[in-house]
Amino acid sequence: MERSNEGSKVNKVINEKVKLHSMNNQSTKKVYVGILCDTLDKKLKVLSQIKTITKEQEKILSQDEFQIEQFDSTIEKKDEQIKALTLLDQGFEMIYENVQNELQGRKELYKDEIKQLQNYITQIIDLNMELQAMEKRNKNRIETVLSKKRKQIANARISNQSVANYYKNISNEYQEKSFFYDKKN
Repeated sequence: MERSNEGSKVNKVINEKVKLHSMNNQSTKKVYVGILCDTLDKKLKVLSQIKTITKEQEKILSQDEFQIEQFDSTIEKKDEQIKALTLLDQGFEMIYENVQNELQGRKELYKDEIKQLQNYITQIIDLNMELQAMEKRNKNRIETVLSKKRKQIANARISNQSVANYYKNISNEYQEKSFFYDKKN
């Protein structure tokens, strides 16, 4: 009887440890799910900053005189935000891999968190689509600006070439006159 008593004590301790580990594991998973929500919130904020920068680019491209320095500055700002976005995406994927089975297996337990995640994802998708449309418009504008610049450069080359030919002809004309002048004497 002593052995069965000891056995039940051991089983009791093991069960308590399993429950404690399960609770710790579950609370860890809850923390991970919270981190997922925070990550998506940060991603939404970064996308909003990218949208602001894209609007700034749109204004620059709409001006009569293209300001390349300003445009380059916005490209650098946007590049920083895109790098931050990439880091957030990588972190999200890494954490999601840890809690994916938990979320899918215990949907009822994480019902509120899942709804919050879905809400963030919907907002992100909407903002992403809006950004893509803005980027497409800006791409068309930059192509128009570059086309105008190419024409200006081509016209400048033609003008320079015309001026050079004019001076070349004038200098040749004087040389020819002096040639004839020398022959007559």
